[in-house]
Amino acid sequence: MNRVANLLRWTAFLQLTSIFTAIAGGEEVSRDVLLKTLRSSQGMIRDVEYVYEGSLRTLQVPDADKIPAGNRSANPFAPVFFQGRFARRDDGPAHLDLYTWEGGDLGSPSRVVQSLANDGKRLSQQDFEVGGGPIGAIRTEPSWIGSFFRTEYPLYFYVAPLMIALLQDRDYQYSCRGWETEAGRKCLAIDLVNPGGKAIDRFWIDMERQGHVLRYDFLKGGDLIWQSFGIELGEVEAKGGGTVWFPLRGKFVNYSLLGTIYRNPLTEEVSAIVKGTLLINQGLDDSRFRLTYRPDLADAPLVWKKAAEARASKKINGARRNREEFEQLLSEADRKSPQLQAAPSSTSPWIVRNAGQVGMYALGGALIAAALMVRRRT
Repeated sequence: MNRVANLLRWTAFLQLTSIFTAIAGGEEVSRDVLLKTLRSSQGMIRDVEYVYEGSLRTLQVPDADKIPAGNRSANPFAPVFFQGRFARRDDGPAHLDLYTWEGGDLGSPSRVVQSLANDGKRLSQQDFEVGGGPIGAIRTEPSWIGSFFRTEYPLYFYVAPLMIALLQDRDYQYSCRGWETEAGRKCLAIDLVNPGGKAIDRFWIDMERQGHVLRYDFLKGGDLIWQSFGIELGEVEAKGGGTVWFPLRGKFVNYSLLGTIYRNPLTEEVSAIVKGTLLINQGLDDSRFRLTYRPDLADAPLVWKKAAEARASKKINGARRNREEFEQLLSEADRKSPQLQAAPSSTSPWIVRNAGQVGMYALGGALIAAALMVRRRT
């Protein structure tokens, strides 16, 4: 482990000790102390890149007659799979290349590329034909890192960047709930009350493992709207020496649709980092975050290539066949893809294997993204 890593670890340890001491003495951990600690511990992850994948399933479709005709799905229980390549640097920029398979057809994915500018305040995106050129014009709009917290996106289980952004926003009222147990771990629980005072972002933070979030609830009027949970961390090697903790997989459930909140979740999403693709502190430069960035063909996950082959050579009939084909593709990606086998990681994250239980209701995910954008901008 190099000197810089040692110094960062020692600094984070001292700040963490001050937090434990404050709570043990009955003191509330202040917003500024928590922010300083999180910036130090998360600052050890200067940049990160990984391929993640997952699946969504619909648990119930209530009040289908209330959905506008133009937004209705012929088969809302049809399986949806996704795989994305995500990169982020701690000073602001981020990049996502996302493939989505809908309607049970693994041979017909959609693709969108998104780039968050260096200042972290402007998002550019463009749709692409898989294996082909762009579709339509580049779309650019004001944005923030929270744009990557939505259905099929990478922050459902890597929540820390979103939490820190909200902590930095002084329009959100901060409250420390103290130590609570989550997933068998002692976590610091905090609330951030939205500017309107009716909604709460509640986080459970594992302060002993890099300050990562193990659970995130969004509540409105006391009702649970959505929840990220089941987040599992692993200790992985960083380039240049040393190890850091990083989320490897997680789950997300949504309880709200068209303004109505339900007692039981409507949708469930599971996602995980593909084995061997997690890279920490590569020293990513600005070119990696441009909208025009494209990995070499040899660097593309094998499942993307195999999906294109499936489009031409395989006829998929029904959800069962779809699940079998997807499992086969993922198995081949694990076994054959050279870049996955070559990437360094002593405790490599694993590929998600829950594809046999999936499907989704797409409108719910869109509403989640819209809600995040509205409450961030107001």
